[in-house]
Amino acid sequence: MMLECSDSSRNPIQSDFPYSFSEDGQLRHKVTCEPYRFTFRLDDVRGTEREHHSLCHYITQHVYDLLERNFHLIRVHLEEDGFVFMSPGALYQPGSLLVLIQDWGTVRSGVWSWKLSAHEGLERGSQIPYLRWAALESCAIWRNVALYHLLTDGSSAVNGCRQNESPNR
Repeated sequence: MMLECSDSSRNPIQSDFPYSFSEDGQLRHKVTCEPYRFTFRLDDVRGTEREHHSLCHYITQHVYDLLERNFHLIRVHLEEDGFVFMSPGALYQPGSLLVLIQDWGTVRSGVWSWKLSAHEGLERGSQIPYLRWAALESCAIWRNVALYHLLTDGSSAVNGCRQNESPNR
C-alpha cells in the first residue's frame, strides 16, 4: 500500500505550506521537488518559530488525514478534551486489537517524530508501517492521542510544538 501524496486540490491542509508528502512519504517542495530543509534564521527568530510550527501542524494534519482516509480510523471524542483514533467496532471485534499509546509530550497521534517525518519520511517518522501491518493482519486498532496540554513539566504546547523543540538535524 503506497502512501498518498498530499494534494492541496483535494486536501486543503495548510495550503500555504510550501511542501507536501510524495507518494512514498517523503516531504518535498511543491515546486522544486527538493527534500525538506529547515531554515534557521538567527536574525528572524519569530519567522523560524513560525516555520517550525507550520511544519509540525502540516505533518500532524497530514498523518491524521492518512489515519482517517487510508486506514479508516475514526475519531472518538473523550470527555476530557481529547480523542482517540480507532477502527470502527474495535472494542467489539473478537480478533486482535493493536493498541498504540502515545508517549507524553507534544508529538501527535500517528507521529513518532516531526524531525524524522520531515527529513526521512513517514516510513521512519510515523506509525504508518505499524498500521499497515495491523490492516494486513486484520487487527482492530486503538490509537491513543497524547494529552499535550498536560505536560509533566508544567509547560504548555502551542500548535502542537514546544517552544524549545527544533526539527533541525
